[in-house]
Amino acid sequence: MTINYNVTGTERKRLADYISGFMGTDKKYLGAPTFAYQIGYLTVSKDGAVSFEDRGYNSDIDALMAELEGQGFHTEDTIAKADTTEGAAEPDEANARTEPEATSGENATEPEAAPAEDDATQPHGCGLTVTLPAASLPSEALTNLTSLLTAKGRLIRKALGVEALPVEVSPDTVSFPWFEGRNLDADEAKTYTHLISALCDMARNQKRITAKEKVNDNDKYAFRCFLLRLGFIGAEFKDERKILLRDLSGNSAFKSGKRNAEALQPEPPASTAAVEVQGDRELAEALADELLIQQVNASFGEEAAS
Repeated sequence: MTINYNVTGTERKRLADYISGFMGTDKKYLGAPTFAYQIGYLTVSKDGAVSFEDRGYNSDIDALMAELEGQGFHTEDTIAKADTTEGAAEPDEANARTEPEATSGENATEPEAAPAEDDATQPHGCGLTVTLPAASLPSEALTNLTSLLTAKGRLIRKALGVEALPVEVSPDTVSFPWFEGRNLDADEAKTYTHLISALCDMARNQKRITAKEKVNDNDKYAFRCFLLRLGFIGAEFKDERKILLRDLSGNSAFKSGKRNAEALQPEPPASTAAVEVQGDRELAEALADELLIQQVNASFGEEAAS
């Protein structure tokens, strides 16, 4: 059964929040391709349609609809009755009653065109939950993901400022409710979503991951190497690396944590490395990233062999 409220943007968020509070159930943003909210057995689509299986219809649904009506959320049926009572309206006026305001306030600056960040600025207590289809993480990948979160969990928790990294698996979805109760901005939501996606990619692509943390005394350097391994390479992901490294201690440039004589020793010149990088910070950073990637790949090979 589907009940269409014809709301989008911040009004759709308000609708989902009110349903969540009424039902006493947390809402989850499902992301692409549906961009829907899941609230228990109810789903709020990107167009503001509330749907559920017919067998789920009960007195609670009637009470919820009555409450939503009182909060200013009107179904298509209610709008149609109002149009009949008030007489024919001009086409523009009829559209105005069923489309959300987008000329002032938050609605004017928060289009529905960025669904991946739909939960990024939810009020305190809502936070962000990243949800993927269960089919995207088969059992072998889930095993690798568990090992990966065991091996890198301490660094990830510290980088994200969270106490735990739960993974909720259902027949249809795999959810990462790592940021419940967090008030994230759009850049943080984008970065954290990318990190979770990259972790899942590694879990799918690696044949085997050892569930053993490698001891280090420079968290920032170790996590930067790990981010490069995940694909956060080059200037394109510089801002995301900055967000993910900002809460870690140490020095991201030097493994020992400081610039020392050994670090200053030049690498033997390669035949293809006769490139002038002085004064070109982006090129220098790209070359440094490439060297780190080679080191990280080598270390992963050693871990897999152990």
